[in-house]
Amino acid sequence: SFQRRLSENIRNAPPIVETIHSIAPVDLGKPRSRGVGSDVSVHRVQGVQDIPNKVRSIITKWLSSQNAVERSSVAVLCPDEQVCDAVVDSLNAGHVRAERLSKRALGGKRRNCILVATIDEFKGLEKPLICVAGLGNPEEHARFSHLAYAAFSRANHTLAFVCTEGEARTMIELERF
Repeated sequence: SFQRRLSENIRNAPPIVETIHSIAPVDLGKPRSRGVGSDVSVHRVQGVQDIPNKVRSIITKWLSSQNAVERSSVAVLCPDEQVCDAVVDSLNAGHVRAERLSKRALGGKRRNCILVATIDEFKGLEKPLICVAGLGNPEEHARFSHLAYAAFSRANHTLAFVCTEGEARTMIELERF
């Protein structure tokens, strides 16, 4: 089940488990923490069109905070190519260097940019800070559940989930089964 797989795969994440619990009130079990500290935030937006600007706001805050992070420590995961392109455009318009996932972006030399990828493209990869830019169509429960698990389990330290009200409701519905 989604609940069991997520609790077994969370990385450094008591706050991630708590946040998921606030979206979908279920017992995910005790997370296995690695390292110290982590943070999770959920940001609800009116519609999908609002996601890219909210992502830019979150990333800008991470980069300019007291404990500013390197751009190369951040990835934005999107449900599809269209959202990825909109996020890259929004970040670059806000003077935050962003690139789509590619062999060049993942190459040996550390790139000073935000990595943007679809959730499926990012399979098997991790970053300290992950911003999930929506999960797509909440009507397709099996796909939605798969994307939620795949995206949330990529964060080592910090997770921000930007979602519509419909996506938040679907998270709750999925845990009832």
